[in-house]
Amino acid sequence: MNGKGIVGIIIAALVLMFLLWSCSGGSDSATNRGNTSKCTICGKKATHSTSSYGYCDKHWRDMIDSVLD
Repeated sequence: MNGKGIVGIIIAALVLMFLLWSCSGGSDSATNRGNTSKCTICGKKATHSTSSYGYCDKHWRDMIDSVLD
């Protein structure tokens, strides 16, 4: 496996861990869950959303990059 593939796997794992952490009660997940105006992961202003989750630019790009790799 090349270096780019390993980095993609690490990013995907980190995004998955953050999503699971935020859904299981980490940080302000109780107030961010279902709130598309704030990033579900970090709480910053959301610029993108899917269903009931909002994402800032950084976490949106991380999620898209992990899906495309």
